[in-house]
Amino acid sequence: MASASDQLASSINLAKFAQATDLKKRLWFTLGALIVFRMLSYVPLPGVDPTQLNLLAQQTQGGVLDFFNNFTGGALNRMSIVALGVMPYITASIVVQLATSLSPQLNAIKKEGESGRKRLNQYTRYGTVALTAVQGYFIAVGLETFGASQGLQPVVEPGLIFRIGAVISLIGGTMFLMWIGEQITNRGIGNGLSLIIMSRIVPRPLPPPHPRHMHVLASIEPAAGTDDRVYAALLKPHAHMTCRRREDLPERLHYGHNPRVAAIICIAENGWTIVAGKPAYPVMGGAHGYDNDDPDMRALFIAYGSGLRGDVGLVDNIEVYPLLMRLIGVKPLPNDARGALLESLAPQR
Repeated sequence: MASASDQLASSINLAKFAQATDLKKRLWFTLGALIVFRMLSYVPLPGVDPTQLNLLAQQTQGGVLDFFNNFTGGALNRMSIVALGVMPYITASIVVQLATSLSPQLNAIKKEGESGRKRLNQYTRYGTVALTAVQGYFIAVGLETFGASQGLQPVVEPGLIFRIGAVISLIGGTMFLMWIGEQITNRGIGNGLSLIIMSRIVPRPLPPPHPRHMHVLASIEPAAGTDDRVYAALLKPHAHMTCRRREDLPERLHYGHNPRVAAIICIAENGWTIVAGKPAYPVMGGAHGYDNDDPDMRALFIAYGSGLRGDVGLVDNIEVYPLLMRLIGVKPLPNDARGALLESLAPQR
């Protein structure tokens, strides 16, 4: 007895498929509509500098924006006119559906049949325009401010004109995708919006792993048989970086006693960053330090209360923990604090 898969394979007839003229037209129409959508995902918003935007996308790679970008087929990173896709329409549809359950007036419209369905669809479109306008405005403002915070200017001329242009472009892009989805549903193979959503996700390649090559501290574990070579290369003097064996680390760093710590530890000079190889994008500025004795590493600790007294000046950050434990009446876990802050600020008993 033939299996279900064998029966299915035997029922497939390419000759009959070639004669299905209407089906072929629908398939070609659907494919063409999706190609148009993919082309639009490469059209940036007016006033956006693609080069600066690409640098900004690379700097935020691996973050939450990159996560959402996977669901837009890369359109969000490219800040294209279809960056929002059909998501505002889906959100508006959900809101209208919930509103029909809560509002007697909308529920009555829903019961009117075909005419009521058309009215609700019209309300959904109005809601789509409103949501796209709000989201588009915040995207434009966020692009200006976030780019400036990263030392980049992805917007050529920030300001009200850019924001208005971005909102209008995003509204037009979303409404055009809605129209394409309706055309695929009517003239293609159906489920137009679902196909658009799928085509936004499927072509997106998996993002490359976020490079782990930039930090103020680097841990190196030589491979078997390379110890002498690695030690000779790293333990010599370097500009803006100091490398030590694990056992030679200063005691003040409170680092190096755990067996999981690598054999060689390199620490960058304050304001510098250790980079393994050539980075894929410019490194914007340096980073904070690592050495506890560096004044720039001191935290500002201010405490006020009747039981606290005195100004103790500079203390290590680790001294705060036992003080807080004493104030809330909790026994502290073993720690490296020497009790300097506890002795000077703890309330007398």
